[in-house]
Amino acid sequence: MVEDETPVEEVNTELNKMREDNDAMEEQLKRREILRTQSMLGGKSEAGEVPPPKKVETDIEYAERLNRGEANPLKEDGYI
Repeated sequence: MVEDETPVEEVNTELNKMREDNDAMEEQLKRREILRTQSMLGGKSEAGEVPPPKKVETDIEYAERLNRGEANPLKEDGYI
């Protein structure tokens, strides 16, 4: 705030700052919309993403995890 500003000038200064911020946010939103549209048209939409396959655990790895106390067979089977 400048010492010589009247209350009206002060409000106008703040209003101009708010307008600049709004313009910057609007510009960012437009960029995001363009990128999302390009991604969808390029075949990379959010709904089409395939999760990576889970690693298949061997019996030995499961037994080792069970011995370390990291596995709970009752919880994994839905009993707990």
